Amino acid sequence: MIGGAQGSMIGPVHRGAIEADGKARLVAGLFSRSPEKNRATASEAGVPADRVYDTLQAFLEGETARPSSQRLDWVSVVTPNVGHFEQIRRLVQAGFNVIADKPLTATRSEAEELYRIVAESGRFSALTHTYVGYDAVREARRMVAAGELGRLHKVVVEYFQGWMLDYLASGRAAEMPWRTRRAVSGDSCTTADIGTHAAHLIRYVTGLEIERLLASNRTYIPANELEDDVSVIIDYENDVRGVLLASQCSTGETNSLVLRVYGDAGALTWRHNHPGQLVFTGVNNDRRAIDVPQHSQGAAGTKEMQEPGGADAFASLYGRSFGAIRAMRAGTDPGDVDVPGIDDGLFGMRFVDCVLESDRRGSTWVTWPGRS
Repeated sequence: MIGGAQGSMIGPVHRGAIEADGKARLVAGLFSRSPEKNRATASEAGVPADRVYDTLQAFLEGETARPSSQRLDWVSVVTPNVGHFEQIRRLVQAGFNVIADKPLTATRSEAEELYRIVAESGRFSALTHTYVGYDAVREARRMVAAGELGRLHKVVVEYFQGWMLDYLASGRAAEMPWRTRRAVSGDSCTTADIGTHAAHLIRYVTGLEIERLLASNRTYIPANELEDDVSVIIDYENDVRGVLLASQCSTGETNSLVLRVYGDAGALTWRHNHPGQLVFTGVNNDRRAIDVPQHSQGAAGTKEMQEPGGADAFASLYGRSFGAIRAMRAGTDPGDVDVPGIDDGLFGMRFVDCVLESDRRGSTWVTWPGRS
């Protein structure tokens, strides 16, 4: 693992997901630039002292020198955005498979270059757009593809958090995390952090591609250098209209993600606070709940379900990735792995870029890259 030291929000979530089903374990890492925090995290995670590294170069040299019986199957990258490009590039070029936290990079140009590098490397890559790890979300995709909603005409996603207000209320505005700082996050806070999750969720469930979008960003929290509230209207192919709302200054919200898909034969609603359930509504307003048991072995309780991701969803994505990596090691085709990959990472950074461009232009329509 690269990043994810003690005190980080996402590091412990990844480590729990990695070992959830007992089929994998963490054996090496570079967790922090702080030597003390790096060693303390390694000790807590049970990583041997001789496989804890202080720099990426030392990590690459130490791990590539090990005999094949000890070689890593993959590396998890859970660092801030600005480090992703160089870290992932060097890892795949050194022969490692990578499972990375999103967004893929800090800029669209980096994402396009990294997409090429990973594709040429032949290495497995996955991106933890975690919500597609829920079996209910996969069932929603199946129902849409099977035509059970009829012809789609509207899709709405809302992703609301309120954690930035907690810093203001407690007088800790100066301690706002790295994602609010341009030098570490890139040019976007909320769009890159949770807007990419929301946009990816629509794409995964519906299969629709964006034709153009119009966005308006706001910064309500004075300590934030970037946007913390985003409103986007999206025109998808086949004359489908989308609405995406994302905010990290929504009072009282913990991690409220809701997807609604509307067709001429029915509608589907999925809510992250009830991740194992879909609600289907027919044209006569007949409504039924569809319970979809989660088959991953990560044990997620109420608290984890409220956190960004949820232990079950993370464990599911890691489990699917493990299967693909094992198949590749055996020299066989992993087939349809059904985990977000490098192409999804490129999509996410194109989405961020288009949202920022539309807002800079005074909230005008921006054509999706590759669309005429």
